[in-house]
Amino acid sequence: MGEEVIGTQSVSFCRTRLEYPEDIIDDIKNDPDIKCYYENDFVVCFETRLESMRKLLEEKVFELESGYENMASFNLDYCEVGFRCDNCTYERYEHMLEEDGEDEDEDAFF
Repeated sequence: MGEEVIGTQSVSFCRTRLEYPEDIIDDIKNDPDIKCYYENDFVVCFETRLESMRKLLEEKVFELESGYENMASFNLDYCEVGFRCDNCTYERYEHMLEEDGEDEDEDAFF
């Protein structure tokens, strides 16, 4: 079920401007498929929606507006907004996540 993507729904998430970042929170709360949060210039995806919701709300949502010009990697102009992990955003930045994971593993040994 988690892999199911409804193409027509993605249109409702289109954001050409982020004047009100809190609107994104509302979209996220209303979309059961969202399992992502924003970290710097890439999207991190989790296995559980609960964890991703927590991270998203705690860390990055309200920084989106000020950093919009540098966030083309979120596909903001393509109605994706990084919301669907199985469409392009996750694979694009997977190598960054792997690098971060290696750093954490090294730290764990000390």
